[in-house]
Amino acid sequence: MNQIDNKPQRTSAKARNVTWIDNLTIECEGVKLQLTQGLKLRDSTAEVVSLFKDPTFVRDYMQCLEGVETRNVMEIGIKHGGSAIFFYNLLQPDMLSCVELNDSAEQLSAYIERQGLGDQLHTWFGTDQADKPRMREILNSDFGAAPLDVVIDDASHLYTPSLATFEVLFPRLRPGGLYFLEDWKVHALLARHGREPHGAEPPLHRLVHDLLNVSLAHPDLITRVRCHHNFVIFERGPAEVDADGLDVQAILEADSQMIEY
Repeated sequence: MNQIDNKPQRTSAKARNVTWIDNLTIECEGVKLQLTQGLKLRDSTAEVVSLFKDPTFVRDYMQCLEGVETRNVMEIGIKHGGSAIFFYNLLQPDMLSCVELNDSAEQLSAYIERQGLGDQLHTWFGTDQADKPRMREILNSDFGAAPLDVVIDDASHLYTPSLATFEVLFPRLRPGGLYFLEDWKVHALLARHGREPHGAEPPLHRLVHDLLNVSLAHPDLITRVRCHHNFVIFERGPAEVDADGLDVQAILEADSQMIEY
């Protein structure tokens, strides 16, 4: 893979509009976000929006994103919209583009209208993260040719659609850009709580394993992999990638001898 000259950009941390009210509640510009414990999602109300992350989850994000350039950010999977409100206030990007399979998130839409954020916080409802042509359309609409700084995938937690999203979005990150894959241990957690995994779909941690192997063979593509309790971070390297995106399986097959145990 060829090298490109773009260098990772880092800045000092931006001022944050995130205030801790108590251990399970944060406030962002007058909006209270209710955090969770365990796997139970609380219902959102007009006064309090549910954020399906526990306090450790939120603090880990705040620490990992400290000092990172975050002009162009994409979030996949926003549920009620609490995470979009959180990330917008934490990162203060020029553009936060949010993709969600559900048809609406009323509290988020009301927040965008109330704060006048229609030009900075875009929502794309009814969108399947595995729909590569649609994801490319959204990229081009919201960012044009500009690279992404951060991608957060908190959508299906399934191998196949998560892989499809990675293959489209990871190449669009700038060198040094960060790709967060949340809940990579979801299959183990579901089993622990007596819930069935999703049929024959491979576990999400297999995708982490596959991408580790890609990083092993191509550190110029995936420069660094950091595993946290709640998410894995893949850092984009300087390798030039085809505009059509990645084909992870083709990379693994081509490098099978190198990464064979």
